[in-house]
Amino acid sequence: MYIFLLVVHVIVSLFLIFIVLIQSAKGEGLSDVFGGGSSQTTIFGTRTGTFLTKATTGSAIVFMITCLSLAFISRKEGGSVVQKELVKEQVGKKVEQIMKEKGILGEEEGAPTASNREQADAQEQEVLPKE
Repeated sequence: MYIFLLVVHVIVSLFLIFIVLIQSAKGEGLSDVFGGGSSQTTIFGTRTGTFLTKATTGSAIVFMITCLSLAFISRKEGGSVVQKELVKEQVGKKVEQIMKEKGILGEEEGAPTASNREQADAQEQEVLPKE
């Protein structure tokens, strides 16, 4: 779902850029924003919607929806890379501590002794299913 939304988002972004770039400039500035402009108006004072303005509006709406959807999905999937690395580091320390308590690791950090290695091999043989 995330990949699909991302592809749609990129396509809509490119389409929106294209549509905005091919539109002609109105040139009325702020007077058009506050209703002072008279371009594309009818007798009743409403603007006529051309294909380009409707396409711009539609693609902008789809762009906003995909933005919000991607943000919502990304929030659910997890945190930052830094948080994930911190969790990995904490898990690694905890595993090492448990291995030292069980006698699998020697006094040197990360170096198993010969007797501990034999014990670990024996425990592994007990745990593994026999073929």
